[in-house]
Amino acid sequence: MALSLLRASRGLQRFATRPQLVTLQHQPPLAILSRHSAHNLTEKSDPSAVYDPSGEMDHDIVSKWKIERLFAGSMIAVLPAAFVIEHPIMNYLVATAFIVHGHWGLEGVFTDYIHGYPSETGRRRYPWVKSARMVVLYILTTTSLAGNTAQLVV
Repeated sequence: MALSLLRASRGLQRFATRPQLVTLQHQPPLAILSRHSAHNLTEKSDPSAVYDPSGEMDHDIVSKWKIERLFAGSMIAVLPAAFVIEHPIMNYLVATAFIVHGHWGLEGVFTDYIHGYPSETGRRRYPWVKSARMVVLYILTTTSLAGNTAQLVV
């Protein structure tokens, strides 16, 4: 077993002494990453997707985030109250709270992960995906709210 470990280590030494690896070994890791990420940003993506280092966020985004957090925190109080107060209006409020909370969560997922896959030229291959994702989200939310309201009326 020891002999096989020694043989394996000799192969690793030969691998580690290759010229391209030696140059990368003596550089700090962030320098390597920044060089590659700067190349990718300038060559392949559109300029509007570049991170803004000023640290300023849009006021609407910050206020929406605060409202979402307050709403999620208020759901902690609403859920036990729904068990204590059994009434159709309370059930409607809890169901609506879940639908709105799910809408905001899916909106974040759709915005972050469904964006039309940029091509090598910097343009989006499927520009219609950006608007289609929101249409699908609003159809789901509207259908859920309509079903929730129909349960309240019946």
